[in-house]
Amino acid sequence: ATATSTRHIRITNGQQASSGQFPYQARLSMTFKPEVAPHPYSCGGSLISDRWILTAAHCLEDAESALVHLGSIEFNCSRCLICLSSEFVVHENYQTIDGKSRNDVGLVKLPYVLEFNYYVQAIALARTDENFLNQDVVVSGWGKTTDGPLEYSPFLQYVRLNVISNELCVKTYFEEVIIHSTICAIGKDGRSGCQGDSGGPLVASGENPLLVGVVNFGSKHGCAVGFPSVFARVSEFVDWIEDKTGSLNK
Repeated sequence: ATATSTRHIRITNGQQASSGQFPYQARLSMTFKPEVAPHPYSCGGSLISDRWILTAAHCLEDAESALVHLGSIEFNCSRCLICLSSEFVVHENYQTIDGKSRNDVGLVKLPYVLEFNYYVQAIALARTDENFLNQDVVVSGWGKTTDGPLEYSPFLQYVRLNVISNELCVKTYFEEVIIHSTICAIGKDGRSGCQGDSGGPLVASGENPLLVGVVNFGSKHGCAVGFPSVFARVSEFVDWIEDKTGSLNK
């Protein structure tokens, strides 16, 4: 049986991040024309250079602007870097099938070049053919802490997940969306670990953290009952990213 999906799943049994722990983490407050969405919508993102944020295409679709928050673990940050962008790139082959997505990546161009500090740093992209199978990874986000409207965690949360094979993942979803450019992860040891905000980072942490995934979707039943979350596999999109950004050094 396939699981129905949702774009926002709360991080359950997550831990609160410490200041500076995830300096690449961005929060995007997306605004739309009133007839599309009357209220801003929060997404996650990853700072991948001093000018670009990587996020999910579905966060940017039909959006007019993004208020980008960097350098803080607070949802409503009092001291953080905030800038407004309306320059987006959505993957040309992005599509949704029954509420689930493929090629679900997009870019936000910042209005100026950032200066990095302890709290604001870019993360390197996973570029190898390594599939990260069975590796520990970390997902972070403000997520939805309840099923009520716009009930986000006041502080950045994170949880450790374990990468599973696409063959195992496809048993929960279906073959049209679990493809070579997706990566799936599930809560470790039966713990209820779930994804954070759409578009947020999935990271192989270590001495040199690597961005391996972008939050796409998960089961609406949540990881507490053993369903994996699905991410865009970053290594499959490096060429696209570099083509659109004119290489990450510009």
